[in-house]
Amino acid sequence: MAEVELSPGRWVGEGRQVYIVAEIGQNHQGQVDTARKMIAAAAEAGADCVKFQKSCLQEKFNKAALARPYTGPNSWGQTYGEHKEFLELSEEDYRDLQSYAESLKIDFTASAMDTVSAAFLETINVPFIKVGSGDVNNLRLHTQVAKTGRPMVVSTGMSSMSWVRTVHDNIRKHSDKLVLLQCTSSYPTRPEDVNLKVLETYKREFPSTVIGYSGHEEGLAISLAAIHLGAALVERHFTLDRNQKVGWTFLKRKLDELLNCTWPVILVPGI
Repeated sequence: MAEVELSPGRWVGEGRQVYIVAEIGQNHQGQVDTARKMIAAAAEAGADCVKFQKSCLQEKFNKAALARPYTGPNSWGQTYGEHKEFLELSEEDYRDLQSYAESLKIDFTASAMDTVSAAFLETINVPFIKVGSGDVNNLRLHTQVAKTGRPMVVSTGMSSMSWVRTVHDNIRKHSDKLVLLQCTSSYPTRPEDVNLKVLETYKREFPSTVIGYSGHEEGLAISLAAIHLGAALVERHFTLDRNQKVGWTFLKRKLDELLNCTWPVILVPGI
C-alpha cells in the first residue's frame, strides 16, 4: 500500500484521511499581513497545510526576461522583474510566516521554483517540498529535492504520459517519498478538460506511489470526485478577495513611495 509521512505523524495514502493543501501561491500580493490572514483563514477552515511559492528571481530568470516590459492590467511593475519582485516575500518573511502557521497548528511549505529556493526551503525544515507543473521538466530540481530525503509533491500539468514516467522514475531512483499529482494547467479549468480518469491511470501505472490532485476548477464537485477516485492529497488555490488586484495595499505602497520622494506631489480627488 502506497503511503508517505508528509509531516510528523501525518501519513497520506490509501485508507488515510485526505490531506488538504490550501494554495496561497502569491495571492498575498507581496503583503505579509495578507499572507498571515490567509494562513489563519486556511487553519480555521480545517486545511492541513498552507503552501506558498518561493523563487530566486536571478536564478529562475535571465536578465532579458526580467527586463521585459510588463504593463498589463495584472502587472505590479513596469517590467516583469519589477512585477515579480513586488510579489516575492523575503526569507525573513517566510520564517515569520512559518512560525505563525506553527502557532495555528497548520503545516507550512512552498513550491520551490528553482534550485536556490529549494535549498532555502530545506534550511527552514518544511515538512515537504512541492515542485509545480511549470518545473515538471526540471529534472535537476527534482533530483536535488529527492536527494534531501524530504517528501516531495510533484504536479504533472502539461505532461505526456511518457514524460510523467520519466519524472517518476528519476525521483524514485533517489527517494520513495513522493506524491504525484494529476493537474490540468488551465486557469480556471473547464470541467471537460479536467480528465480525472488520469488518477486511475496513475494508480495503475505507479502502484507504489501516492497519487493526488491539484485542481484549478471552480466549485467543489470535481475535487470531491477526485477524492472518490482515490486522490490522497488535494491542492486548491484560494483567495480572501476575488477582486483584490488594485486594492488598498497597492495604493498604500504607492502613496508611501510618493510621500518619501523629494519632489512635490499633487493628489487629485477622484483618481
